[in-house]
Amino acid sequence: MRGREYLVALKAEEAEGLLTLHTLHWADELRDPHAEVPDLPGKVEATAAAVKMAMRLIDALAMEWEPGALHDSFREKVEVLVKAKASGETVEKAEPAAEPTGAVDLMEASCAPASSGPEAPRTPATRPPRPAPGRRVGRRRRPRRSGRAPHRRPGAGS
Repeated sequence: MRGREYLVALKAEEAEGLLTLHTLHWADELRDPHAEVPDLPGKVEATAAAVKMAMRLIDALAMEWEPGALHDSFREKVEVLVKAKASGETVEKAEPAAEPTGAVDLMEASCAPASSGPEAPRTPATRPPRPAPGRRVGRRRRPRRSGRAPHRRPGAGS
């Protein structure tokens, strides 16, 4: 292949009558993940609850695969163009890309000064909403001592 020598695994698929060729890596191409990423955790056993939740998630997202329902629209467009050129038709250039919308650049909006003059007095319409009684604003959570991120349930709010 491409004038080089490769390490491969040849596998016979008897049910389909195919031979598959898998390219492999040479020993000097393999790296130790722990040497590359020093903070990499060791092997961790999944709890039964985590496995059960993962299986439920997989079952919920699983569906029958219908390869006939999928098609390559790019290839179809190219085939139409090739047939048109072969029959002597003139092919028009593709439409230009859509013009950009009037989206606001959030970086510019957040970094730009609000006004050059003195701050205008706040009216009830421009005043930020007050927090609910008994609730502190800007409270930070203390990090856990174990150094792990807090567990969040799937579907829980942010």
